[in-house]
Amino acid sequence: MSGLVKGVETWLVPVKLQQLYKGYSLSEVTLADIVMPHTFLASLARLADVIYKTGTVRSHSTPGSKQDKDLQAALRSQSGNYGFLRRFDAATGMAFETKGPFGAVVATCVLPGQDNDVPLTGHVHPFQPRYRIYVVFRGTSPGKLYWDDISTDLKAASLNLDNPLGSKSGTLARGFLNTYMSCRHDVAEFVNDAATYLQAEFRRYAEEFASRFGPSTFGLKGKLPLDQIQLYVVGHSLGGAVATICAYDLAFTAVRFVRPVLVTFGSPAVGNIEFAIDFQKMVVEGENRYHPYTGYLRSIRVVAQTAAKNEDVVTKTDKLPNLIHVNSRLTLTTEASNRIAAHSMSNSYTRALEKLQSRNGDAASINN
Repeated sequence: MSGLVKGVETWLVPVKLQQLYKGYSLSEVTLADIVMPHTFLASLARLADVIYKTGTVRSHSTPGSKQDKDLQAALRSQSGNYGFLRRFDAATGMAFETKGPFGAVVATCVLPGQDNDVPLTGHVHPFQPRYRIYVVFRGTSPGKLYWDDISTDLKAASLNLDNPLGSKSGTLARGFLNTYMSCRHDVAEFVNDAATYLQAEFRRYAEEFASRFGPSTFGLKGKLPLDQIQLYVVGHSLGGAVATICAYDLAFTAVRFVRPVLVTFGSPAVGNIEFAIDFQKMVVEGENRYHPYTGYLRSIRVVAQTAAKNEDVVTKTDKLPNLIHVNSRLTLTTEASNRIAAHSMSNSYTRALEKLQSRNGDAASINN
């Protein structure tokens, strides 16, 4: 009976009414609220964009392909010492799902002088670099996987599936959940491999520092605590939806790390209100609403709009009564002419953030 009641509530009770009696509210934040520098936010947008442009056809992820070389060149340009890169596939489609390139795990070790917040010094203390892991999901592909991606998006309007992750609260859109589950194992494995890479880099800096100043100046015997690795989950459009589920999952499973920072661009809603409430507890409010080392807001949902305040067509949920967004929303006014154009990663989101950078005279880098 309870299942029937929940089903009736999901489909017949307006989401706004559910928000009232369940005490869930959607928050709007500003650039000042998220604390994250807009230069770094722009670099995350570029990272999501380059993963999208270099991974839309199966051959793109083949080692040595033009797209593979383009991706490595772009990562070197944004972060010369990215060091670790693993690409993964995921399944998309309506009935017969097709696997194809869907994202990447990237690890960077940001040295002093490469980051505005870390001053350049004569010798690198092993705790000075910023150790970061990025899990990045591409947006809807314009290539051979296009119709599979579109049909995955359309599944969001179909019957949800019970959430099998975390505390198993609520339901999730079937297409987004299926896509994430198809790459979940690879993502977890590559995140652990990236952490191993960063720990090796830490040991190298520790040995160099100790050889100059003596081992007593170091103190932690050359081991990088995993809770000092910054973990970011990023995605656009379809990738933003999958990134939201991934961040929620990692908050439960990647317990050796500090809970991730989620940044999405033009993401559709992924679950019902029970999921959104549990997401709020685990990702947005769990431990601390802000990351303990960077101070960045843990969950940032960037939504583009036109100058006339017409919102990105994909982020609208008016026609999906069974879904609601997670917090927290950051609205970005772009030069897009309409709601469809506002959804473009390159011409809307990335361009608006880069113009914001140029107006403020900041350097554009993934290290900022």
